[in-house]
Amino acid sequence: MNSFKLTFRSLISNRQYTWINILGLSIGFSLCLLVFALVIEENSYDKSWRNADHLFRIVTIDSTAGLERQMSRTFVNLSTELKQVFPEIQNEARIESRKYYLKPHASSAQPIGIQVLESEINILDMLSIKVLEGNPKQLVQGKTNLLIGEEFKEKYFKNENVIGKVIQSADPYTDKPSDYIITGVMDNLPYNSTLRASAIALVPKISMELSKDGSGYYTEQFVQLKPGTPRIDLEQKLNHWYKGYLSPNTKHVTSFRLQPIQDIYMEPLGSADISGNQKTTNIFVGVAVLVFIISCINFINIYAVRTVKKLRALHIHKVLGASRAQMIRRMLLETILLFFISALCSLVLFRLGLSQLEHFIGYDLAYIKSIQLPLLLAFMTTAIALGVLIGFYPAWLISGIKSSDALKNKLSKIPNAEVFIKKMLITTQFSIAIIVIIGLITIKSQLSYIQAAPLGMEVKNVLNIDYFNKGTQNTNIKDRIGELTGLNRSASLPGRRQSGQATLPRQSLTRTIQGKISKSVSSVAMSIYPRLWESSWLKVDY
Repeated sequence: MNSFKLTFRSLISNRQYTWINILGLSIGFSLCLLVFALVIEENSYDKSWRNADHLFRIVTIDSTAGLERQMSRTFVNLSTELKQVFPEIQNEARIESRKYYLKPHASSAQPIGIQVLESEINILDMLSIKVLEGNPKQLVQGKTNLLIGEEFKEKYFKNENVIGKVIQSADPYTDKPSDYIITGVMDNLPYNSTLRASAIALVPKISMELSKDGSGYYTEQFVQLKPGTPRIDLEQKLNHWYKGYLSPNTKHVTSFRLQPIQDIYMEPLGSADISGNQKTTNIFVGVAVLVFIISCINFINIYAVRTVKKLRALHIHKVLGASRAQMIRRMLLETILLFFISALCSLVLFRLGLSQLEHFIGYDLAYIKSIQLPLLLAFMTTAIALGVLIGFYPAWLISGIKSSDALKNKLSKIPNAEVFIKKMLITTQFSIAIIVIIGLITIKSQLSYIQAAPLGMEVKNVLNIDYFNKGTQNTNIKDRIGELTGLNRSASLPGRRQSGQATLPRQSLTRTIQGKISKSVSSVAMSIYPRLWESSWLKVDY
């Protein structure tokens, strides 16, 4: 207790030194907390599903012209065939994220747009969906069955019995509205998931057999493996089976792999509304670690200088009988107290900066908020451990000086090795600071160049449409779209297998006025491929 009082008095009597150290450590700690909060959130995606370790997405690998490309989608009903052939597969389902436009009430003036998972009834067991109301497994024929989230219900149907309620679509790209019937209410889906949605649309399986000629429409499909099933072995058996499944005269053979659901966020394999970037995450971690190292080295140097100034007072205790170990403990107590106070201050800065970070990145750090208590306890423990680790070097250095030299302020006999360590720390601190500054300037310059650099082509008023080629009808849809009012020209580019595209010409449409071109294009597509549009295999984006 006496040591604590002496330490606290020492900090109070040297306020300037104390606040400089606390400020430096607090800023470094809070920055690291914010960055690691973001990193933890980014790496938590799709890990909260009960069967997360056994859920995989079927990825298509195409090697046309010697170039390997991977797609997040695969041939319709491939997962259904695999489940029938391989007993290792416990369950399967088509799961695709859609944007639905609905009118919650007939009197609603404006439609609402919500994210919906379009899937078969197997999704309820695969994702262990917790149903709060209704019985969604009993499908109502003739209408799209909706299983809505609790948050969605509370927002639009508070205190209402929604089971059996029929609502209509309000899709701006279709003329005829569709009916949706609410058959259940579920617990909200995890926010930190690529399958984040406000509702699940339960639909029948697509009535289409898996083609034997290596072609067909593409959908996003998932399988659930039985516990203990080796993924690599199953992939080999899967590809061997598929080669035998195809017709003998098939020239191009596609292969597949099983992508763990936890890897989808960082490896979306195509355009995705919810995705991350591992390289960007690593850069954030690197910058945070470098700033933290600078803060710690800065503390060591300031602490060592300040301790040298009170060298005589410390060694008076040694002359009075204090051992070297007792001197080290007293100085370590001061370091631990500084780190503890700095950690508390950084928690305040972290709480203040968290909302700003969420505003900057554009989404809510829901997972971090759910684990704040264990996260903060782990941080405080780490801060105290760092106080012991970082404070040990100055304490060992000062306690090793002879009391006779310390009382006379003779420091010339400090070992050369310890002087070298101090010089190395200062050099390292400034080197890291220079690296961080140069790195940030380089990144800023590169981003500015990317945003301002000319593309080499005119992209203003260009409408891009991806759709599936269907034999000779490719020319038909191209000509029909070219006849729409407001289009200057239409052209098709060679297809590529990517993001659900198979030999897909891409229509580049130059438009003078946006108007209702998208609606006209969708009408043309429906007249040629009515089944295609119903399954959302046509994607129009600006």
